[in-house]
Parts: sequence; C-alpha cells; structure tokens
Amino acid sequence: MLSVTIFLAILVSCRKEYEDGRSYCDNIITDTLGTGDSSRIYVPYAFTPNGDGVNDLFMPAAFHIRSWTLEIYDHCGERQFVSNQPGQGWTATSNVVYNQSYYYRLQAVTNEYHQIGLCGKFVALECIPRGYELYHFTFSDQFSYEGLDFATNEVIGDC
Repeated sequence: MLSVTIFLAILVSCRKEYEDGRSYCDNIITDTLGTGDSSRIYVPYAFTPNGDGVNDLFMPAAFHIRSWTLEIYDHCGERQFVSNQPGQGWTATSNVVYNQSYYYRLQAVTNEYHQIGLCGKFVALECIPRGYELYHFTFSDQFSYEGLDFATNEVIGDC
C-alpha cells in the first residue's frame, strides 16, 4: 500500500523547477533598450475563459511586432499552447484550471528587427478571489500603444 501512495504522489505533484516558473525565463533575449524602437508589448495578469466574449483568451497586446513565439505552460511545466503568429492568443478550453497560475514565455521580433523577450505568470479567473478586487488584475482589453489606458469591461463575481 505504501508503494502505491508514493507512486500516486509522484504522478500528481510537479517538479520543483516548474512550480515557480523560473525555467521559462531561460535564454530570453531583449535588445531594444536605447534603440528608439517603436514596438511595445504589454502582458495581462489575468484572463477569464468563460465564453462571454470579454477577455476570453490570454493575449499580450503587441504593437509593431513582426513575429513572435508565445508559449503557455501550466504549473507543472506541461505546454498548453504555442503560437508563431502575433495577435494569436490562447483560448483555454476544457483543460483550463480556474484560479490557477500559468506561465508564459514570449520571444518577439520587432518591425525594426530587434528582439523583445518576456516571461512571467498569469491567472485564469473564474471569479475574483476573496481579498482581491477587479482592479488588482490587468486584462487584454485595457491596453493601448501607450500601455494600461482603460478600465476593463470584465464582469465577474466574487468567489
């Protein structure tokens, strides 16, 4: 019985290097500092894949980007999504775990042929967790070329 319990624990737990998401930041390249490059990328902290048409997909706001590779990983390091098309975001389907952190890795090439590399985490929200307000999160619908410009149109209840 003990061997079955240990085996099950190994199956459902994540390897430590994936739990904190740091491995996704390896080999990210950014060479736009001080170049006057007009490209911009803003990444939301949350999305709500509930089918209401507002922030249903995780998609960075990208301006003057020639190409990119966007990868999404779950908390165990399993790749959930990859796109090589700027403007194509992740529409989570039946495999989404709400109120769970996900990790992104984005390597982009600007129109001026510079590189922008970003990585970090975001959350799939079903509701606003206790102790938080909607303004604690940023969503795709809030960004313009100038950055965070708008109040979100997102409407979700509290948990």
